[in-house]
Amino acid sequence: GGWSPGIRGKLLAVLSVFLAIPWLGYAYVAELERFLREAQERTLAGTAQAVATALHDRPALFTRAGAAVPEIDEILQALSRTTARIFVVDAQGQVLARAGSLRRPPPAEAREPRGLARLGAWIERYALHPLYALLLKQPTEDFSDDFLGRPLPFAKEVDGALAGILTTDRRPSGDGRVTIVAAAHPIWVGDRVQGAVVVEETTNAVLAERNRAFERLFTLVLGVTLVGAIALAVFATRLSTRVRRLRDEVEQAIDAKGRVRRIAAGSRAGDEIGDLSRSF
Repeated sequence: GGWSPGIRGKLLAVLSVFLAIPWLGYAYVAELERFLREAQERTLAGTAQAVATALHDRPALFTRAGAAVPEIDEILQALSRTTARIFVVDAQGQVLARAGSLRRPPPAEAREPRGLARLGAWIERYALHPLYALLLKQPTEDFSDDFLGRPLPFAKEVDGALAGILTTDRRPSGDGRVTIVAAAHPIWVGDRVQGAVVVEETTNAVLAERNRAFERLFTLVLGVTLVGAIALAVFATRLSTRVRRLRDEVEQAIDAKGRVRRIAAGSRAGDEIGDLSRSF
């Protein structure tokens, strides 16, 4: 007959079923990322609406000369978020005021783990993180989005807002290193749109959360797969050794004088190999 894999090969083939887990994990992470993106857009739209509501029906803010109105600056500073950048533009698309920044503040230093947790953190930091960095796009705060002297990059959202429609969109930063999500809400004075509020934020927070979920999930999958592979390999090796020992004793069951020897391999075991040994 043709080649047939041994017990170890068959058991390890069963282990290949675990390979479906990473695929399911990737699908879960992709769905999580989609949910986080939608949540981010809703949050930015809510922020833009809140700022616009504070500016509704205040015609004096849009009739004074100058590009920066103190009242608008005060409102923006009170409502701005640390990870969002807010613009107020007039009906001609000229920026009247801006506040906030797209860059996130540096994270606080985590406490150094101890014992086995420290070993796990070391493995994760120096073995797994470099691997994940090759597979996943990493968020970065080293980007540039300076558009001074150039047309506004969020002109599409502004056009929609000036037409009276809440508009959201995505665009790359000026250097293409990050993706920026923007929401624009119209500012009404009476029944006319006199300006728009634009709120922008990078997708760095979404990427960071997606990467953390991916790393936690796949670290767990790798650990379970490794433990399962070792356990199956040990079990298959022990099983194969017992079967080979029984085979050797059965082949030598009759000595040169025709006497039947006792088959001892597995005779005291309570499993199927023990039953087979006693049957022989």
